[in-house]
Amino acid sequence: MSAASAARRIAPDLDVVVCEGGGFAAYGMCGIPYFLGGTVEHAESLLAYPPEEFRDKRGIDLRLRTRVTRIDPDAHQVHLSDESGSGPLGYDALIVASSADPVRPPVPGLDHDRVFTIRSHDPVIVAAQKAGRSASASAARPASRPVPSTVGGSP
Repeated sequence: MSAASAARRIAPDLDVVVCEGGGFAAYGMCGIPYFLGGTVEHAESLLAYPPEEFRDKRGIDLRLRTRVTRIDPDAHQVHLSDESGSGPLGYDALIVASSADPVRPPVPGLDHDRVFTIRSHDPVIVAAQKAGRSASASAARPASRPVPSTVGGSP
């Protein structure tokens, strides 16, 4: 979103389109442990800006749950896939800012359905639901329910 916002500031007349594979944009990753632990009640509280901010106030065409499946540089097109289908989108200039899949070391139990690799906002909601919390509203956690743990690291 930083590149799109910068492009908009530099050239206000540009058509700026952002394709985001997930359902959220501009969220605070540092708040995820607080949401999973119950300190932050609502997942939406982690959003720095709601999607409408980009569309209505910044003039950025934010397309959530839209994946770029192919880039055709000769035709100046990207091919998109979303919930309603797929198709091409033309471009004059293209910025690719893709995420990467994390390295998952061979640790026993890492393939369990209650072990998550959190790289975006969507898996946070799934993790919270599996931990017995509502994703959008606070759910009282019974004393017998384990508190979610967050383990992180960097190279």
